[in-house]
Amino acid sequence: MELKEHEAGRSVELRDLVAFVAVASHLHFSRAAADLHLSQPALSRTIRRLEERVGVRLLERSTRNVALTSAGEIFLAEARLALQHANAAVRDARAVGREPQRSLVVGYSPFCRRTASELISAAADSVRGLTIAHRQEYGVWLLEALERDEIDLAITIAGSAAPGLATQPLRDVRLACMVAHDHPLADRPSISLSELRSYPFADPLPKTPGWQNQLDALFREAGFTPEMVETGDPLGEVRDDYLVSAPGVVWLQTIESVASGSAVVVPIVPPVTTRWELVWNPAATNPAARDFRELAWELGRSAGWLAR
Repeated sequence: MELKEHEAGRSVELRDLVAFVAVASHLHFSRAAADLHLSQPALSRTIRRLEERVGVRLLERSTRNVALTSAGEIFLAEARLALQHANAAVRDARAVGREPQRSLVVGYSPFCRRTASELISAAADSVRGLTIAHRQEYGVWLLEALERDEIDLAITIAGSAAPGLATQPLRDVRLACMVAHDHPLADRPSISLSELRSYPFADPLPKTPGWQNQLDALFREAGFTPEMVETGDPLGEVRDDYLVSAPGVVWLQTIESVASGSAVVVPIVPPVTTRWELVWNPAATNPAARDFRELAWELGRSAGWLAR
């Protein structure tokens, strides 16, 4: 058979591969044609067209025998793989199409924004068919939204949840103090919590019970009650104008809270931490929330999120 050079390099179709694999498996055109529900002449034309497009002879024919050439043996292995991948693509697409699309609404405190972002991204990537909406709110409002079933899960400061809500420890995060560039502590490489006793602390509004309780416990352990300066700044946001206009004030924040350009972060040693937790309404029945909680636990365990 003379191959047509102008066909070489043209795209090979899946139906051509199906025909070739059938002939190569039977080494018989009549039996392959019967399996494919084709006439033998039509199958022969398909194989000739395939060889022209590939540019090499794949089968040796005689009146009695059909045999694979060396190129045909290589092509057969690759053709079978290509058909397997095509079938898998169809199977997976159908499976996803049959799955109900699931949705989840996750709320988080501004303090927890980086952990929330990391966890939401991981869930979106790993839980097939899951759509996640998220909203940033203060802790009190998050818990109220949970009770009204406006959100499925909250990521917030531990100790904030009202009775009747379920909780799961999520992450321990180090605290640091943030000060303006002209603050007396701005040049310190680190500081102990007890050394901060002579400085006023910013008291962001609105107040979050869990955060307030953790601060009170930390200050009791350090042996002092600080002067608190009330500010309307949102939780987790350090505004330039506030730091500049309030000399001497210390913001106690987490390492993952984003400081502004006017803030200097001074680590606290020995380290002190605050804890984030997942909160949900145990009466809610969204199965995607369970998947999210399980993923959070596994991610936290593997990444060492919990210090104790």
